[in-house]
Amino acid sequence: MRNPTLKEVSKGDSTEFIIRIPVSPLGVRIPLAVFASLGFIVPIFVLVSLIGHNNEVWFGFVLASMMGFGTGIYLFRFILWNTYGAEHIIVSASKIQYFCNYRFFRDNSQSFDLKRVSVIAEDSVLHFVTEKESFSTSVQLPGEMAETLCLRIKTEMSNFKTNY
Repeated sequence: MRNPTLKEVSKGDSTEFIIRIPVSPLGVRIPLAVFASLGFIVPIFVLVSLIGHNNEVWFGFVLASMMGFGTGIYLFRFILWNTYGAEHIIVSASKIQYFCNYRFFRDNSQSFDLKRVSVIAEDSVLHFVTEKESFSTSVQLPGEMAETLCLRIKTEMSNFKTNY
């Protein structure tokens, strides 16, 4: 398995760290796409068939259709993550922002006050810890990369704390 890649981008008064996961093989993404498509298509065909034969649409069908659409959306989200997934950590003068980028939408957005958060690299992930809450990144990094990223984030945090 290939390792995630790390990219650092300085944008004036902030620094962004992008952890991009490697693209999954087609053997993983194609079955996900087939099942996601089935989750969308099958309820539509059944509905058209029911209406065409003048049958009633039962609550069970509506419930099953909602489950099919929900499964399709969830699997589509997996496809996007396995193809375009990246975690973004933005360190600015007042806060640290974190979110997962699926290319077409963002998820799992978190924001921490720079003065109240500490960053720890443990078990190949980064942990953001405050007095009230803690949060961990999704992607497991190789041990050395996790430690390096943690040190870089701490360096940026200290630069912003002393400059602002």
